[in-house]
Amino acid sequence: MLQTNFSRFLGLRYPIVGAPMAGPGSGRLASIVSGAGGLGMVGVGSRATRKWVRGQLDAASSMGQQRWGVGVQVWALPNQPGVMDEIEIARPAIVSLSFGDPSPYIDQVHRAGALAASQVNTVADARKAVDAGIDVVVVQGAEAGGHHAGQVATLPLLQGVLEALEHDDVFVLAGGGIGTGRGLAAVLAAGAAAGWIGTAFLATPEAHSPLLAKMAVLSAKETDTIHTRVFDLVGGIDWPERYPGRALHNSFARTWHPREAELAEWAEGSDPESAEKLAAVKEGLTTATKAEDYDVAVVYAGQAAGLVRDERRADEVVRSIGEDAERCMRAAAELCVPDEWFR
Repeated sequence: MLQTNFSRFLGLRYPIVGAPMAGPGSGRLASIVSGAGGLGMVGVGSRATRKWVRGQLDAASSMGQQRWGVGVQVWALPNQPGVMDEIEIARPAIVSLSFGDPSPYIDQVHRAGALAASQVNTVADARKAVDAGIDVVVVQGAEAGGHHAGQVATLPLLQGVLEALEHDDVFVLAGGGIGTGRGLAAVLAAGAAAGWIGTAFLATPEAHSPLLAKMAVLSAKETDTIHTRVFDLVGGIDWPERYPGRALHNSFARTWHPREAELAEWAEGSDPESAEKLAAVKEGLTTATKAEDYDVAVVYAGQAAGLVRDERRADEVVRSIGEDAERCMRAAAELCVPDEWFR
């Protein structure tokens, strides 16, 4: 059985965490991932209400799962009254405080009996997170889907963070580009305590996404993503500038990503002409979203989308990745045995 200090601490069958994806990361998906032996997480978006959060956390624990988590966007919490209180009441195993300073919320997470996690994109961010009191550092590479400030790939960043935190009593997890057992085995062999996996679950029946969005993921290649702010700028979502989102490339991104600075000027402008221009673009995006036209509408996904080739249940994804990683690790151990390597 493949085990790490993190999986043993939480009583997991596999060192796999289902990333807290706002939108697809429903309570049902979290429950299924946990039931299969990983750690499922609910993704709380920037516009989620306390009532919605309560419903999703109830769903996460509805199948009797004792171990599940939740992820929030720190920058949005000041405008989400009661959300952290609801999370404290629910007593998850882990709470991810990402995309902003986690410091104001760590004590509340600990009062809930949970581990405080944070996704980081640089070695300096990892150091700050640990100094703030974070228990779980999630190394998030540039390959990852959704919003992040990643400019460094997962493996180089993981090596740097592990070296920097070598003497700190924290769990270090790796996320970004992990879509198979080989990917999980790679980060575990490098020293990560678990894989933080999102994109691999996007096409599962349990993911809370429209069918056509899942089909778009299934047809994507590893080269079919883009890291951009244009969907947020047009949609009026106030993500901090530091955190663009990695999404599937489509005609909307091809048109507007080269004009991202222009969109930002329109969004920041106070004159009627700027507002009118932005409103016209937004209308097209809104219409496409309602029509599930993903040649225009956004589907956030990472570069591991090229590894998602069929629709499988979330529990099958967990077991497949976990068991394949075990086989890969055993094979690697056998390869390292021959004495002739050192002659």
